[in-house]
Amino acid sequence: MGNPTRRHVLLAALGALAGLTDVHGGLSQAHAGETTVYVFAVTRIRPHILQRMLESALPGMNITVFGRVGDFSRALESAPPDAALAAAPVLRAFNLEPQVQGYKRGSAVEDYLVLSESEIDQEKLANVTIGCLDLMGRKALPAFVAGLLGLPREPDIQRVTKTEDLLQLLQFKRAEAILIPEGFLADIQARTKMELKLMRLPSAKVLRVGMAFPGNRQVVEGSLRALPATVIEHLGVDQWR
Repeated sequence: MGNPTRRHVLLAALGALAGLTDVHGGLSQAHAGETTVYVFAVTRIRPHILQRMLESALPGMNITVFGRVGDFSRALESAPPDAALAAAPVLRAFNLEPQVQGYKRGSAVEDYLVLSESEIDQEKLANVTIGCLDLMGRKALPAFVAGLLGLPREPDIQRVTKTEDLLQLLQFKRAEAILIPEGFLADIQARTKMELKLMRLPSAKVLRVGMAFPGNRQVVEGSLRALPATVIEHLGVDQWR
């Protein structure tokens, strides 16, 4: 027979390993069953700050706020959440239909503005390079901008991930115009000494942040609708309908 002391040690080690496996399995199952929410929004605060605010307001939920649309789209495909929050055209670009729409001051849309250092005729917009926040990726963005601005063809686009980077495109002559949500106009003007020309087009209106539910709508919708005003204002809305 083998050494009984050694046998007891081995049995104890195997038992501990089995217990550890059970613990990890339980954690994995709990994580897999956790309510998940993905957010991609144009906001004045950093994604990690917004994520902390949402985590505080939605305890027990797994929240991810994405700063890059590519990361958002890949996560939607690889691990669909219970709810996804983004501007309605962004959701539709990834085959999600917004079922709850955000409003601000009674309007579901936000105006987008064209800013430039020099005057640009509307008819010539299709011939200039336009800087734009990357809302839906390299392939879809030019067509989105063309439709938004009523252009006869897709313009050349310079994509950025942060609104402050749009100014650099103008400063370094990498774009002749930039496209911004109207809510960011004051911030943009405060960051530069350039005298920017503003173009407002009737067609340049974008549906605000909405909610789509690739997963279990019932477990998450009520909590999202109940988010405090101090949180949803960073998503550019003040109520849900």
